[in-house]
Amino acid sequence: MARIPDYVKVVTTSSGSGRYEMRIEAGKTDGNRQHQKRRFTTLQDAIDAYNAARGKRSRGVQVSPCCV
Repeated sequence: MARIPDYVKVVTTSSGSGRYEMRIEAGKTDGNRQHQKRRFTTLQDAIDAYNAARGKRSRGVQVSPCCV
């Protein structure tokens, strides 16, 4: 199994299935940090979403706290 990055956390849902939760800082409003949190069925999907959001941030595109 691949090593799980620090920004991905394994979460067990109420139905008992495992999901991979990705968190990234989405921005600041009123001086408070906001994070975007999304869950995926595969580790690779979580890593791909993190890299896409990180790429948007590096290009100066604002990452919304609720959606990418």
